[in-house]
Amino acid sequence: MTGDASAPQLHPDVVRLRAQCAQLRRQLREMAEAWHDMSTNQRRTLTTTYDHHFGGRERELQRVAIEAAEIHRRVELLNTKFARGEKITQEVIDRVNLIVDNEFERFHKRLREAFDMTRAERDREMAARGDQAADGELTTLYRSLVKKLHPDVNETTEEQHAAWQRVQDAYQQRNISQLRSLIAMLEADDASIDHDASITGVDELTALAATLENRCDVERRKLERLQSEEPFCIAEQLTDETWLAAHRAELDAGIATKRREIVDAQEIYRTLTGGLVPPGTDLLKTKDDKTFDQDFMDSTYFGKR
Repeated sequence: MTGDASAPQLHPDVVRLRAQCAQLRRQLREMAEAWHDMSTNQRRTLTTTYDHHFGGRERELQRVAIEAAEIHRRVELLNTKFARGEKITQEVIDRVNLIVDNEFERFHKRLREAFDMTRAERDREMAARGDQAADGELTTLYRSLVKKLHPDVNETTEEQHAAWQRVQDAYQQRNISQLRSLIAMLEADDASIDHDASITGVDELTALAATLENRCDVERRKLERLQSEEPFCIAEQLTDETWLAAHRAELDAGIATKRREIVDAQEIYRTLTGGLVPPGTDLLKTKDDKTFDQDFMDSTYFGKR
């Protein structure tokens, strides 16, 4: 009896499922690359463009917004004491102002740290504050990437060498967001390796395809969410002169509104204190904030900058 020497034929569903898995992996890689490019390149370009058009107005709006919030808080606390029948003495005023100073001190400090300090200054502040959660995630992400990319334990290609350098730069800059995006890209790379050759069962391949579909859904939602956020959602408007003019007017109106709120609240403050605060005294500035106008952050918009 002569045996059949021809190679065994795969079940049609196995061929189809393998092709489906390969396609899903390509999608994962493409979405990971798109997310990384948006996070590291496009965001920087769009934010720079926005700052060129509106940076000064944004800084002024943030300044008056903080001033308005502070004076409203001082009035709120004094009004509460007045409603309880307390006499508003200089001691009460000082105590209220100290409370508000303390409430806003951390906010001011974090804003300056996020937008004004150099990277080295920011690192020293974080170290002094003992930001253990951030340090822990930074270390975990870095170790995961080192295991995948270190030249001593992996065959080094030009692409891997570039990725390794990006890891080192992100770690030195404490850029957790970039390390996360690099992890996502490597996971997509791992998924793109053809591990399916040894899988011949239709059920196994069906389960694998479902897993990859779920991962694609997660990455797709992640990318869509990023695209819906500023500055990406206004990318087209940044080249539209009509929109630019309207947005300038909107910011100017916001600044004017906050300035009116400050004037009104200052008048209430003076009424409540019975003139105990000398005319011309800056009710909003604490000793730690005297130079805040000079070293106010470059901008406080686009929080992920």
